[in-house]
Amino acid sequence: MYDSNAVAVSESKGKLIFRPRQSGDVEVKITAKDGWAGYKSYSMKISSITDVFNPKDNPDNLLIYPNPTNSVLNLGSEEVESAEILTLNENLIKSYKNPGTEINISSLENGVYIIRYQMNGCSYSQKIIKY
Repeated sequence: MYDSNAVAVSESKGKLIFRPRQSGDVEVKITAKDGWAGYKSYSMKISSITDVFNPKDNPDNLLIYPNPTNSVLNLGSEEVESAEILTLNENLIKSYKNPGTEINISSLENGVYIIRYQMNGCSYSQKIIKY
């Protein structure tokens, strides 16, 4: 549930993209059907400075999902050389060398973080939500 006058929601390649249409916070509730556990809902506030996913900042062949998550982040590529989980103030929380295809973030406090990763000699970043 969301106010379509306040936020635009779109989907691309299995990713939800939230774009604020006004300044201030907007409440968004996401409900998904999980084949094993039934329905799960997550509510979050989107503000004009929150950008959950910016496709221009990420390579086309890397998909970090699910986002938001409460446990494991799947990396859409085995080519990730290293990854770091940072606070929004860019304080390092965890770092991973050759993380493979997933990163477990279940031990993190609930909140918004940045994942910064290196792939093919380039550095990329994306905001992630842990609930």
